[in-house]
Amino acid sequence: MPDLSYSSDAENVLNKFYGVDTVVYVEGRDDVPFWEHMFSTFSDYSVKVNDVGGFPEVKKYIDKIEAGEIDAVVACDADFSRIGCFAAHSNILRSYGYSIENSMICHKSIKKIIRAVARVPLNSIDDSSISNWFDQLVGSTKNLVIHDIANHILKKGKLVAGVDCARFMKNKGSPELCPAKIKKYLDQIDFKLSDRLEADIKDSILASGRDEYDFLRGHFLFSVSLRYVKSIIKDMGKKSGLPIDLFFGVLFIAFEGVFSETHSHYSYYKNIVRGVVVNT
Repeated sequence: MPDLSYSSDAENVLNKFYGVDTVVYVEGRDDVPFWEHMFSTFSDYSVKVNDVGGFPEVKKYIDKIEAGEIDAVVACDADFSRIGCFAAHSNILRSYGYSIENSMICHKSIKKIIRAVARVPLNSIDDSSISNWFDQLVGSTKNLVIHDIANHILKKGKLVAGVDCARFMKNKGSPELCPAKIKKYLDQIDFKLSDRLEADIKDSILASGRDEYDFLRGHFLFSVSLRYVKSIIKDMGKKSGLPIDLFFGVLFIAFEGVFSETHSHYSYYKNIVRGVVVNT
């Protein structure tokens, strides 16, 4: 990744170098197509989306925007920023959920991925199976998310949800999480979640207008979704080999095809993109 650090004066004319109205800084390469799609869908101004190589780097741009030093935009994962005090700025855009995966992975996108990879008719895919899997995922991860948020608040530095779901699956090949394994794991974490803190976290989630599922870490959600898709394709008697990088690409294409007014996050992204202040 090339060094994109410039002086504030240089950054304020970087849009002219690219021939666009404004520059959008994002954390990583996976974020580029997602946010490009959001801006092409909702904005009436042109943008250049630049990957700066991680949140520590993008935080420098956030600080400059908040200080009024540069005219630019940052689009980044919300992480747990909505828990507690959430500082809003029109040119600092955050994902609806913990990360972009929380928006990309939905019933319709999963169904489209299964159709594309298995090469089967869309109407041959059981909608109830997908719905049941999502319900099981949501129900199984509520306490995991609450403990993950508590770990963040208390700054314990423990591995709670993590980036890989493998330790919590019913068995090696299962696409379903095991509530008993999750409970056992959480019982072994050496910090106590008080009743008061748990209640405060639940109140904060409610106040944010979201639920626990929206705060599930993106990489964790990605890994469990990949398992589910591969399992369904295998059950159909098809080859289920699907590398991680390819899965993200297929996921984005599927999401791009289903992201419309019927998507529950559509209005949110429409509002934040159209709220950006561009000085042209």
